[in-house]
Amino acid sequence: MLLLVGPVFGQVDTDRTAETAFELSAAVDIPLAVTGAALILAEYFIEPVSGVQHPEDQLIFPDRFSVFPYNSGLDTASDLLFAGSLILPAAAMIGQDLGTIAEVGVMFIETLALTLATKDIIKDLVPRFRPYTYHALPASDDDDYMNSFPSGHTSMVFAVCSFSAYVFAEMFPDSKWKLPIVIGAYSIAAVTGILRIVSGNHFITDVLAGSLIGTAYGIGIPLLHQIRVNEDTELAVRISAFNEPAVSLVFRI
Repeated sequence: MLLLVGPVFGQVDTDRTAETAFELSAAVDIPLAVTGAALILAEYFIEPVSGVQHPEDQLIFPDRFSVFPYNSGLDTASDLLFAGSLILPAAAMIGQDLGTIAEVGVMFIETLALTLATKDIIKDLVPRFRPYTYHALPASDDDDYMNSFPSGHTSMVFAVCSFSAYVFAEMFPDSKWKLPIVIGAYSIAAVTGILRIVSGNHFITDVLAGSLIGTAYGIGIPLLHQIRVNEDTELAVRISAFNEPAVSLVFRI
């Protein structure tokens, strides 16, 4: 699937020129940058909370069906799938001008930074033993085996795929590739989440929480920028309606 991403995105601009759907603004991006930096910095000062492994029969209902032993092959597969998903935003920008690439690039960095910081802080504050610990103790002496909630891979891959699908759909609303791209992106995210479960790394609820975090940032960040553009456009139309047809003023605060 990932091998087809480049050719598919490369054909998009022959079907439709990208619409200007997003725009950076100080009012939106400075607060996002400050929030992201604060969360990343805070994570270094948070002392991870120690947890207790609950008996398997005390796990909540859905998680009782996801207590799998560790599988290195499936673990590696999820790593590779997540790494491959990172090319989606870049592939979507093939043929676009530098201004559009810069705008989408900044939004993407904001999305990754906020998702990464959020899931790391939650991992520190909500300790949970990974499913594979119910079968065998970890070989290493670090505390990664207590970082089950939420699923970091799932958080990040849903952020990447939600971002890519949403931005593409808004920039190319009439493209014949819109639906296949959206379905393909979320398929990559879903398969990654499933692999994190069957590899013994996460419970079902870990993956569900990760998918919600990633989707919230993946759609929320570009939506903030899109709302900004829409408000500016509406203001410009109202002003031009009360002036000469050739005069159009746009106020961006």
